This record gives sequence, C-alpha cells and structure tokens, in this order.
Amino acid sequence: MSYRCTNGTAPAFTVTGAATGCAACPEIPDMAFMLSPEGGGAGRGFGDGRDLTLIVTGPISPTQFQVASMRVFASAVSITVSP
Repeated sequence: MSYRCTNGTAPAFTVTGAATGCAACPEIPDMAFMLSPEGGGAGRGFGDGRDLTLIVTGPISPTQFQVASMRVFASAVSITVSP
C-alpha cells in the first residue's frame, strides 16, 4: 500500500478493519496481519513523488500450512495512517 505522511514525522498504523483471520479461510481463522513500513523511517511530506510503502502480510504457522487447502487465501483489511 502506498501512503504519505507528514515530513519528518514517524507514521503510526492502525488496523481498523478485520484485525485477524480470513472469513473465507476456515483452516487459518487466527491469522494476524503484520504491518511493515518499507524503510521504516519518518514521513517525507505530501508532494509528488513522496510516496512511502507499507507492506501488509498475513503469515501462517507451519501447522496451519499443513492443513490448509491449496488455493488463494485473501482477506480485506482497512488501515489508518496517522498523523
């Protein structure tokens, strides 16, 4: 996900949608989303070309992987970026 943040200010991320799990994935109902800002640094402002990237992943444990069906797993998540 691309985002912009106030110049020199570290962003804070809040998951505001489904915080865990995948409703369509009964084998992995407790998957927790991980948010990783690429570069992890302070914001660069709101001008053109100042986009930053937030990587959203949903890792599953080896035990969950062993019982999961072979298919694409997906879940929608809403994220608030501040300030």
